[in-house]
Amino acid sequence: MKDKCYYITTKVTDYKTWQGCLADCQSRSGDLVSIHSLDEVNFLLDLVRLKALIDFTNRAIKLCATSLQIKHAAPQLSSQAYWMGLSELYNDDFSWTDRSAVDFSYWSVGEPNDYGGSESCGQMFSYNGEFIHAIHN
Repeated sequence: MKDKCYYITTKVTDYKTWQGCLADCQSRSGDLVSIHSLDEVNFLLDLVRLKALIDFTNRAIKLCATSLQIKHAAPQLSSQAYWMGLSELYNDDFSWTDRSAVDFSYWSVGEPNDYGGSESCGQMFSYNGEFIHAIHN
């Protein structure tokens, strides 16, 4: 968390495959996030919630600027999942793309399950921070 920079997007046009997100991060001289503690999970959840609030506020301002009224609106934090650098694409065990130690996990109940034999990458749920096993493309 200290001395790190985070880029979080919620724009539909920015959704990419795991490899696409990895390439995008590396093109910015970064990497997909590696998570090593529950404190980091909570920090990332705070960032995601803040990003959702900022996006909602920006939409509300645009709507107000066009004379539309907003009643009882609130930012919605769906069960969106965000890619993280955890995968088993390059070997049979999970590893972080930044080559740091896999010394922490926060798997959701029943995960990792390699559903359908095609899941090899990790995602973090935006509503509770739990990890899920996901298809990389």
